[in-house]
Amino acid sequence: MGISSALYSGVSGLKTSSHAMSVIGNNLAHTNTTGFKGARTVFSDLLSANVSGSGGTSQIGRGVNLSKVDNIFSQGTFEATESGLDVAIEGDSFFTLREAGDDTTYYTRAGAFRFDEEGFLINPEGYRVQGQQFNPATNELLPGDPSDIHVINSGLIPASATTAVDLTTNLDAGASEPPLAFDYTLPETYNYSTSVQVFDSLGNNHLITTYYRKDPAANTWNWYWSAQDSTGADVGSATTGTAAQLTFDTDGTKLTPPAPVAVGPIDWLNGADPSDITIAFDTTQFNSNSAVIAQDQDGFAAGDLTSVDINEEGIVVASYSNGE
Repeated sequence: MGISSALYSGVSGLKTSSHAMSVIGNNLAHTNTTGFKGARTVFSDLLSANVSGSGGTSQIGRGVNLSKVDNIFSQGTFEATESGLDVAIEGDSFFTLREAGDDTTYYTRAGAFRFDEEGFLINPEGYRVQGQQFNPATNELLPGDPSDIHVINSGLIPASATTAVDLTTNLDAGASEPPLAFDYTLPETYNYSTSVQVFDSLGNNHLITTYYRKDPAANTWNWYWSAQDSTGADVGSATTGTAAQLTFDTDGTKLTPPAPVAVGPIDWLNGADPSDITIAFDTTQFNSNSAVIAQDQDGFAAGDLTSVDINEEGIVVASYSNGE
């Protein structure tokens, strides 16, 4: 060992330390880089030299060497953004990408995606994001290989007429029969009413109102319905007699009707097809104020595509101006 070896050992330390500082600097430079994975330096000893002395043979190190630079694949932090197409993966997975016209698959953790002018979901470098087709009706993936995620703006989606209404209500068990005969125009002739918006085949919205009147018989209610067309005029109103009855068990659960009840056909007098609608009563009779708990119907108006986002389950969801 001579002076030159001693100098080399010191220089090796400076050299490897400079590499380590470069790695640290690169980590800092990528603080705001989406999906960036930091790195660390791993050092190792150089081959030692044997030196003999009066006490025996000893080893003198000849410096340090940069063994490797490891990528750190630990989970990063999540940050909220303003784009519904910015996504991140929690766990050990990657997004898969392909270049147009090339079957080579690339992998990335960076989820800053957008749609190009052709409707393909791409990353900032233009590689197309791969995905599996999904059936929302069965909540299952369709068979086949992953392919380009491609959304075509087909413009206006047609209206769909309401065919079914679901009403979840509670009727007050302490209510008594009103003294006057039923007249849907007079609130004092019934105990409770609720309205639900429905749609005809042209996408026009209307109201169907159900009225509930306590019957003299125990645990029994009479219900009626009315509908308003596009002019505000009543059509198809069941204003005389009993449209149907609701009966309840002594514990407040519904006994009848056991199945949805059909109303209509309703002619809206506006050129739309007459509507045949079924009403399903998920009704209880408890000693609490009459109230609608939930209501739903299956129709909607025509709508334009307003946005396409990726939800928390990784499903690409298109939203329309009609709420669909």
